[in-house]
Amino acid sequence: AAQCAAALLNKWPASEGLQAFVSRVVEGEWLSQAVDANTPTARRKQTAHVLAWLVKALAMRAHPAAERCARRLCEVVQSLPNAEDA
Repeated sequence: AAQCAAALLNKWPASEGLQAFVSRVVEGEWLSQAVDANTPTARRKQTAHVLAWLVKALAMRAHPAAERCARRLCEVVQSLPNAEDA
């Protein structure tokens, strides 16, 4: 599912809708949930997995948010218990 979501993101035409999705969902809701210590660890790991694929899609399309999201994703992975499993 994560790979499919990344493929769809990669194919999404550049538009205000794409930017709104990246800002609100990827950078907002999902990254926030992934770093929230109150979110169950399994859910945080699942979210990090999906985010990794979405960040890859952003990087492949040279989206301006790709680098920022990649840095935040690294923080997410480092914050997870047993980060080497993520």
